[in-house]
Amino acid sequence: MLYMSNRMYQVLKSRSDKKVHCKWIFTDKSGKNPRMHSIIAIRRAIQNAGIEDFRVHGFRHTCASRLVHHGMTLQETAHIISFYNI
Repeated sequence: MLYMSNRMYQVLKSRSDKKVHCKWIFTDKSGKNPRMHSIIAIRRAIQNAGIEDFRVHGFRHTCASRLVHHGMTLQETAHIISFYNI
């Protein structure tokens, strides 16, 4: 089980209730395709925070580690990572 704050839940629920496409929560303006530019904002935030020697791909490893740590099997984790293209 993964926990989230009430605020995070409300944001995700609101996006889910309004979404057009069944797979993506964060989409482009049409609502039909995944939002592709978010990586730019993430890289900018990492740079602004003064974090050096970090690659966005590291989030993939962190996500997988946390899923396994919280009880998911390696097969379930692999499916989630590949399905959501994390």
